[in-house]
Amino acid sequence: MKSKGKVLDILLIIVSAIAMLNCAKEREVSTAKKSHFPNASLQLNKAYNNFPFTEIKVKHKVLVLGTFHFNNASNLSQVKGKEEMDILSEENQEQLNRLLLVLRRYGPTKIAIEFRLAYRQKIDSLYKEYKAGSYILRRDEAFQLGFKLTKQMNHEKVCCMDNYTQLPETVNKARDWEKYADSLGHTQLWHTYDAENTRFNSYMDSLKTVLNPCELRLLFNTKKYADRIEQTWATGLVNLGYEDLHVGGYLL
Repeated sequence: MKSKGKVLDILLIIVSAIAMLNCAKEREVSTAKKSHFPNASLQLNKAYNNFPFTEIKVKHKVLVLGTFHFNNASNLSQVKGKEEMDILSEENQEQLNRLLLVLRRYGPTKIAIEFRLAYRQKIDSLYKEYKAGSYILRRDEAFQLGFKLTKQMNHEKVCCMDNYTQLPETVNKARDWEKYADSLGHTQLWHTYDAENTRFNSYMDSLKTVLNPCELRLLFNTKKYADRIEQTWATGLVNLGYEDLHVGGYLL
């Protein structure tokens, strides 16, 4: 009987050991699933999991609307498109109204346009005239979209939001950028940027003849478009400069 008891005790010990091993494996699997770095040390995963993120919650949501320039005459871009879409045509105005309807459903509490704060007084004055029916809106997107949406939302004013960084004196003195790049031995960098910038802007310009305003705006707000813009930033121009004067970086 004693021998049978010993056998049972041994069996219980073996079963318990197996159960403990299985539990340990399950914990390992569970830990592996939760690990951000499955093949790294527990210390690294613990450091990652305990990372001190801020508890502050974002109180406001911001919608940035990507668009093309409605008016080439007021477009300050280096490469100006040759194709001019008639944004005031009946068909295109209908397209804009459809977009404005979608934006109204978003329910913005403040609407900002691409104007520096220095122009705020002028913008306030024009908006008051527009609300009173005594100002005919210009072709620019700031007016055709910004002013219209602000009025439709019954807001008191249009906000101005643009940044105009004061450039270093070295940048301000440079008028002929190709000549400046050549003086630094950076002619190829300049030509690389210039060619890519022209190619991209010419392509986008050509789409004005085949896409309507809403279709163009959808394209402008895709990740592919954003990625392509960043590629342009990384070519040629960003490297233009010498020592600690990052002239190309300032321009971008």
